[in-house]
Amino acid sequence: MAPGGYDLYLSGHISRHFYDREWLPTNGGKIYARLYTFFNGATVYNDYTYTAMSVSSAKLTSPAPSSTLTSNSVSSHLVGRSRWLAITIFT
Repeated sequence: MAPGGYDLYLSGHISRHFYDREWLPTNGGKIYARLYTFFNGATVYNDYTYTAMSVSSAKLTSPAPSSTLTSNSVSSHLVGRSRWLAITIFT
């Protein structure tokens, strides 16, 4: 991505005062936006730079990773959003 590019989105002419996008990157990278204005027969623009949000995976903080479990019952603590837990036994 670079200023003036449109690899994420190109709207064409819009007349609304707001515009929603739900599929922006979530990798913490730079997002460049260019807003064009047609004025007195000329095209002018302003460039804007934003930082995408970062999404990290959920974490299992208790019991500690690689610890030896001392009971057949465990209370776990999960940190993060939109999480689920899958447990597999290897013998």
